[in-house]
Amino acid sequence: TTLATTATVTAEFISIIRFSSLVNYLAFTTQKNFQANDVSAEQHNCNTRPALARFQLQRRRLQRDGKPSCQTSPIMGASLKRHREAGNSLMANTLQTGAAGEAIARRFLRNKGYAIVDANWSTTFGELDIIAKQDETLVFVEVKTRRAASTERALEAVTSAKHERMLKAIYQYLHDHDLDAETQWRVDVIAVAINGDRRPRIDHVEDAFDW
Repeated sequence: TTLATTATVTAEFISIIRFSSLVNYLAFTTQKNFQANDVSAEQHNCNTRPALARFQLQRRRLQRDGKPSCQTSPIMGASLKRHREAGNSLMANTLQTGAAGEAIARRFLRNKGYAIVDANWSTTFGELDIIAKQDETLVFVEVKTRRAASTERALEAVTSAKHERMLKAIYQYLHDHDLDAETQWRVDVIAVAINGDRRPRIDHVEDAFDW
């Protein structure tokens, strides 16, 4: 009886050892597969887009090791810098073109006998480019300038949405200056086309809201 019991215990012990070895083997194999898949995916990224993938791979490794990654790829950094410079240059050119057009419009109005009352008057609804006076009429002038051979594009920029914003700005101006309902006023549009060294082309549309 004692020998039979001992044999049974030994067999059960051997089974437990075998089962434990199998579990450890499966766990080890699974971990290896995960690591192999991770490396394979990283290598695939490096093969598809080398510059960007190397940057992403480096960032993942740093994050995996518990180290923060604040670096920027030199190629990506140079590209972003070029885009920023191009955007700043475009904005600067647009502002310069607009300022040049408004100066041309003010000179044009003075030559026609208008008195310039104010310019670039800011409101919560936008800016009034020029506020002038012709006899007893207050004239709010919207100036649109384009670098082109004609004023067509400049005139197309005066949309119905622009009309609505400008009306709100005008009402605010009238309110802030205590001008009553008896005040005579109108809205003009001056379109300026700047084409290189040629003389600017100017189109003046009076009472433009009656188009």
